[in-house]
Amino acid sequence: MHRSHIPYATIDGTMQVYETIMAILDSARKEKDGFEEIDTIVLDSVWKLSDLLLDEILEEQGNTGKAQFEQWGELLTRMSKIVDGFIASKYHFIATVGEAIRQDDMDKEEKVVSFNFSGSYRNRIAYSFDFNLYLEAKKRGQRTEYFAYSQEENKHNAKSRVTMPRQLSDPSFKQLQDLVNQGLAEKEEGSKKI
Repeated sequence: MHRSHIPYATIDGTMQVYETIMAILDSARKEKDGFEEIDTIVLDSVWKLSDLLLDEILEEQGNTGKAQFEQWGELLTRMSKIVDGFIASKYHFIATVGEAIRQDDMDKEEKVVSFNFSGSYRNRIAYSFDFNLYLEAKKRGQRTEYFAYSQEENKHNAKSRVTMPRQLSDPSFKQLQDLVNQGLAEKEEGSKKI
């Protein structure tokens, strides 16, 4: 990212993860510490953040074994505060989440795909975002083509404010932004007619 001159912050397990994220969120709310000129915040990735937070929670509570009910509950609370906080901010908010496929589904045509994510937040994360896209890179000889597939409504109980095309080739943020704005304008126009 530094080559593209995009401002970024790296967070790892050597720092106080939750406090650091909440301080970043506070700076974003107050539009200071570099957020003055920013339109979009990207969290890459939610599943990695959840792992860091869970490790931190276990360390705070002196638990070196497996996470128990209380630790999973605390992880859910912290992840909800972080994601909801960024969504409620004035910025465009994009988050990446890895996918996990069960080992016994690897050779099946119909794979059971879930979010590669620790804890209970996995069951509600799709509700947090306006739409979800599966990203895929396909090798075409010497070049790589990128595709985004809109998520079907019955997968992960995703909600969408707008209907996205089934497939997008080489999607850009501008293209997605235009589709969302167009969809919202059409919904607003439709509600005026009722």
